[in-house]
Amino acid sequence: MFFLLGRQYRECLRQDFCFSRSSIANSNKMIYRIALTYLFCLTGVAGFAQKFTPVEVEDQRITLYMPESMNPATAEDLRQKYVSSHPPLILYTSQDRQADLGVNTAPTPWAAGDLDLLKDIYKSNLQNLYDDVTFMKDTIVNRDGRDYIILEFVGTLNPEENTLTQQSVLKKYQYLMYTIRDYQVLMFFFIAPESQAEIWGDRVEASMEKVKIRDKKK
Repeated sequence: MFFLLGRQYRECLRQDFCFSRSSIANSNKMIYRIALTYLFCLTGVAGFAQKFTPVEVEDQRITLYMPESMNPATAEDLRQKYVSSHPPLILYTSQDRQADLGVNTAPTPWAAGDLDLLKDIYKSNLQNLYDDVTFMKDTIVNRDGRDYIILEFVGTLNPEENTLTQQSVLKKYQYLMYTIRDYQVLMFFFIAPESQAEIWGDRVEASMEKVKIRDKKK
């Protein structure tokens, strides 16, 4: 996701989108839409009954709480979606392979008190990456004495000009949460097609709120 930069990431997003659309026959599209509608109704009634599975991030003293409907990503998932020398530390994916939830880290010169400035930098990077960005959440929250940047948004990629293949407008829903520990940025992320935002939104927010981070042992 944010592990890819600029045009490489845009192309990665678009290829994933085209694959998912082209792989569904017309008859199956109707079944898929009915299934999504049914699932949305269920989550609307019993969204808070969603169960979570605690997952420890090895050597990082971080606990994530993954929705039980998600499974660990395979090596093939990582190869196709996150072409990077620094893949996610943990990645879980939905059964249809269209929604991902994970965490990664990166060194940073910034300290915990710099989150306001860091948030503005991340927002600017996202606005440069996408053709249009609509933010639903753009804030800093405190949980258990630790501050987190929260960016929830829909990013839109318009069709590339002068391409040989026909392209459609691509919209991705993302929920990003950042914090700083010991001059490392801890990056928690969720990404899915914009059409699944209402299905996943409440569950992802609950998952992010449950994240536990302990200080590293000296």
